[in-house]
Amino acid sequence: MASNLKCNECKSLFIQPRFLPCRHSICYLCAVQLLRKSSQPPNRVAGSADNVAEDASDSLSVSSETDSGVFVNGSAISHDRNSRYSSSALQNQNSASVIKCPVCQYEMVADDQTLRDLPHNHEVADKVKSFLSNATPLAKCQLCADKDVPLEATIFCEQCKVYYCSKCKDTSHPSRGPFLTHNVVSAHHWFLATLKNVPGAKCVMHSTQSVTYYCLDCTRLICVQCLEDDSHSKHDVQAISAATKILKSEISQGLNSLSDKAKQAKDLVANFKGSSESLQEDAVSFETRVVCEFDAVIEALQRRKEQLIAELEREKQRKQQVFKKSSQECTQYLRQTTGLIEYCLEVLQESDQISFLQISGPVIKRVYEADMQWRRKLHEEGDDSNRSFRYKIDCSNVRQLAEELNFCKLDVPTAPLIVTDECYAENNSVSFSWRSHSSTWVDGYILEIDDGKMGRFREVYRGKETVCTIDGLHFGMSYRARVRCFNECGVSPHSEVVALSTSKVAWFTLNSEDAHPDLILSNANSTITSSSFDERVVLGSIGFSKGKHYWEITIDRYDSLPDPAFGIARQDVPRDCMLGKDSKSWALYIDRKRSYFMHNNVHSQGSSGGIGLGSVVGVLINLEKYLLTFFVDGKLLDTFVLHEVGGIFFPALSLNRNVQATIHTGLTPPETS
Repeated sequence: MASNLKCNECKSLFIQPRFLPCRHSICYLCAVQLLRKSSQPPNRVAGSADNVAEDASDSLSVSSETDSGVFVNGSAISHDRNSRYSSSALQNQNSASVIKCPVCQYEMVADDQTLRDLPHNHEVADKVKSFLSNATPLAKCQLCADKDVPLEATIFCEQCKVYYCSKCKDTSHPSRGPFLTHNVVSAHHWFLATLKNVPGAKCVMHSTQSVTYYCLDCTRLICVQCLEDDSHSKHDVQAISAATKILKSEISQGLNSLSDKAKQAKDLVANFKGSSESLQEDAVSFETRVVCEFDAVIEALQRRKEQLIAELEREKQRKQQVFKKSSQECTQYLRQTTGLIEYCLEVLQESDQISFLQISGPVIKRVYEADMQWRRKLHEEGDDSNRSFRYKIDCSNVRQLAEELNFCKLDVPTAPLIVTDECYAENNSVSFSWRSHSSTWVDGYILEIDDGKMGRFREVYRGKETVCTIDGLHFGMSYRARVRCFNECGVSPHSEVVALSTSKVAWFTLNSEDAHPDLILSNANSTITSSSFDERVVLGSIGFSKGKHYWEITIDRYDSLPDPAFGIARQDVPRDCMLGKDSKSWALYIDRKRSYFMHNNVHSQGSSGGIGLGSVVGVLINLEKYLLTFFVDGKLLDTFVLHEVGGIFFPALSLNRNVQATIHTGLTPPETS
C-alpha cells in the first residue's frame, strides 16, 4: 500500500498532494520545483547580465551545506523576501511556464498562482496520514537477519547503528557496561523517520518525527505530519537545505549593507581628524606607517596561527577516527571472545570424554588464535603515539626579532660597509658584497668601479640587492670598487674602496649551449668530436677583447685525412661550415702534411708540416698588436695579422667525426719574437 502513497516525482510519501488536470496527483513542493526548473532560461551565456545576480547568490552557500554562508563584498546582492529561489526565478516568477505530469507526461501551462489553485487530494492525504500513524515497524533485526524468518526489530541503537529484536537486545546489547551510555530509540519511530532519509532533530509538535522542512512564514522547523495541518497549507515551506540558502543570502545582504555603512563611518571619522601643525601631521603619518607594519606582522602571525590550529584540528580528528576504529574493533573482538568463552565453558562441562576429546582440538586452536589476536591488538594499541600530540612549537626566534624591533632614523644614510670576506674574483669576473648600517633606512645602493687602470669610477649597478657580479672584464687587471646608499633624504658618502684582480690567464671550456647539435662534448666540455662527416664549429665559453691569451688542443683521434681548423671567431659565426670560410672567423686548417691560414674563404701562407695522433696545436692571440700565432708540438708554425680590429674574439675550432680533440686552458702565453 505504501507504494500507492508515494509521489512519482520525489519517490517519497505524498506531501500536500494536489490534482493535476490529468487527475494524477503530485506533491505541491514537487510541482513548485518543476515550475522553477522550467522557468530557467536555456543556454545562458556565462557572464551575461541576466545571470550575474544568480551567480552571486549561488556563491553564498552552494559550495557547502555546512558552512556559515556569510559572504560580504562590495556589491549588493538583490533578494526579495517574497521569492525564495535564485535571482533567475525572481525574474521569471510572473511569466507562465510548462510543467509535465511525472506519470503520463501531460503538459500544462502554469505559474505560481495556478499551482496554488490546484485542488487538494484529501483522500490521498488522509491515507498518508493514517499510514504514518498506524504503520507497523518494517525494520528487521540485523543480528538474526541470517535466519529464515528474522524477527521484527523493537529498538534501534544510534551509536551502534543496528536494529535489535527483543531477544538479541538482551543477549547482545544489555543495558549495562559499555552499552549503558548508548542512546536506544524505538525501531518503529526511527524507521518512520528514515522514510524521508532525514534523521536528526525532533519536531516540537510531533515528538516522534524528525524535522525535514522549514516554514518561512512561521520561522520554525516542521516535520512531514505538520505539512498535513491546515495551518501550513498556504505557507512558504522549503526543504531545510533550500531554506538555509535563502536565509543565508538575506543575512549576507544585510552584512553587505552594514559593511558599506561601516566604510562610510570610517571615512567620516577620518574626516574629523586633522591638524594644523606639520609636526603633528608627520607624527600621525609615521604612526600610521608603524601601525600598518605591525598590523601586517600581526596578520601574518594570525594567519600562521590559524593554519597551525587547523592542522592541529585535522590531526585531532584523525586521531579520533583512530580511537573510534580501535574501539569498534575491540568491541567486535570482545564480543567474539565472549562468545568463545561461553562455548569453552560448555565444552568443559561435557561429561562424555570421547566427545570432549573429539572437539577439544578445534577448541584449543580457536582459543590459541583468539589469544594471539588479542596479543597483536594489545601490542598495536600499546603504542601511544596516536594518543597524544608529540609536537613542539618554537617561537623564540620570532620573540627575539620582536624585541629587537626599533626605529630607523630617516636621515641621509651613512656610508655602507664592504663585506670583504664575501668579495672575490674568478677568471674575468668580480663579485662585490656590502651591507648598510642598521641605524639608517636605505632604499637602494649604487655600485661604482673603475676601468682597471686607476681611472675614473663609473656606475655599474643601482638597486636593492647587496651583492653584484660583473662579467666580461679584462684579464690581469685590478679593478677598484666603492658603494653608496640612498633614501628619500639623499645619498650617502662613498664606502671604502676595495680592489679585486682578475685572473692573469684565461680558464675556460668549450661552450655546449650554442654548439652545433652534431658535436659531442665530454670531459667537462673539454673534449669534443662530431657525429657528422661535415665540419662543425664550436666556440669557447669566454671571449677576449684585450691582452694576450694562449690555449692548446691535443689530437686524441685522427682517422683518414680530415682538415680540422683552429683559431678565433665572432659570437655570430656560422656553426655548420669549416672555420675560416666566412668573414666572422680566422683559422689555420691543417692535415697530415700541410697547413693554410684561411679567412673569409681566402687561403694564404701555406706551410709544410702537419699533425697526427697525439699532436698538440697551440693558439696565441695578441690583442695589443692584433696578431694570431700558431704552434705545432711546441714549435712556432706561423703568425698572421688581423686586419679587423676591435670587438670580442672567442676561441674556436671546427672538426668532423674523424677527429677527436681536447682543449687545455689557463696556460701562460709563450714568448715570441
